[in-house]
Amino acid sequence: MKFSGTRLLLLFVIPWSFYSCKKEIDPTPQLVLGRWEIKEAYRNGRPTESLDDLFFEFKAEEKMATNLPVTEVPMEARYEVKKGKIEQTQGEITLVYQIESLTDSSMALITNFKGFDFRFVLGRSPLYN
Repeated sequence: MKFSGTRLLLLFVIPWSFYSCKKEIDPTPQLVLGRWEIKEAYRNGRPTESLDDLFFEFKAEEKMATNLPVTEVPMEARYEVKKGKIEQTQGEITLVYQIESLTDSSMALITNFKGFDFRFVLGRSPLYN
């Protein structure tokens, strides 16, 4: 089968154009700041209600508080926003959240925690608007 120059060019240009349209999220740390509360939680692709009180509070100077795992006393940790991810570090433990979407009022995070895949859909707390 012979390919003309135009067909050969299209063979490379069309797949590249789809690839280049893929939008990667690389938020500024300022957009993440504030308290985020759970709206929806999924464990291994299924809705879960065991995380109904989950929150993340991202503070200045790369400090954060969260109750993941869900506890009565929030855990303090350090965090860094880079390349579409939030890296939470406490001591020698690092938990990485892939930022699936982020606006000024909503955020979706994906992570693996204790062998489970999680997806968190969060809303910014009205106290931080």
